[in-house]
Amino acid sequence: LKAGNISDAKNAAINAEELLQKMELQPLETRQIALSCRGSVVRIWASLSGMSGSHDYAARAHTLLMNMAEEAGHLPIDVIYFNVVLDAWARDLSRKDTGQAMSRLSKPRALLMDLIGGKYNAMPDNSSFNHVIRACYAPWASRQNVEEDEDRRNAWEMAFDVYSRMAERHQGACRPDAHTYTHMFKAIACLWPKNTAKSSDERVALCKNIFQSCCQDGQLSKTSFWVISTLLESSELMDLLSHELRDHNIMIKGGLN
Repeated sequence: LKAGNISDAKNAAINAEELLQKMELQPLETRQIALSCRGSVVRIWASLSGMSGSHDYAARAHTLLMNMAEEAGHLPIDVIYFNVVLDAWARDLSRKDTGQAMSRLSKPRALLMDLIGGKYNAMPDNSSFNHVIRACYAPWASRQNVEEDEDRRNAWEMAFDVYSRMAERHQGACRPDAHTYTHMFKAIACLWPKNTAKSSDERVALCKNIFQSCCQDGQLSKTSFWVISTLLESSELMDLLSHELRDHNIMIKGGLN
């Protein structure tokens, strides 16, 4: 199943799925073997997402994952299979017109919410959350249009909701990591308009709040800092850094006392 020729990836995926259908007719000793084979086919289709052309590889991978989950019953499923599908949706959305964004974004978001709600016998991890945040801004990541529109704002609210669900979790359980914060700053860059004074003030306030959490969690990376430096004017960035350093010094003095 894993031996497809990458130069003919689509046919490899089709052949793998046909082989899976033949295997399903065999009297296998355990259902877990069948699940492993199903998972391989899910990963093959998911790997094709984002390639040139109009093929809906992410949707096919998603459908096969749902079949896999139904077949699993009460057996545990490795979250990696859910994550490759969430990643496939994010790559798919990076190539779609923004007019299709919200209808397609509903798919990875619903899958994550089902994972969180315990619908499947799998637990989401940091990658599960991070892929959905990335999917939210992906349609606008390579486009220069900065006009405010309802879809852009809805996509931001979806990204912030996913981030908030991570931030509200107890220490260690899918807490925001360095990748989460980088994706959130990229989401602000892609989804928040720069064309009005009001939106500028809101952008600065958002950057300040998320940057503060990023520093408190010890997750500030070079990439995150570079992204936030592109979001703010030099004076705004200096104010942000000064405020964070001032808070940091107060916390140190408080600890010493």
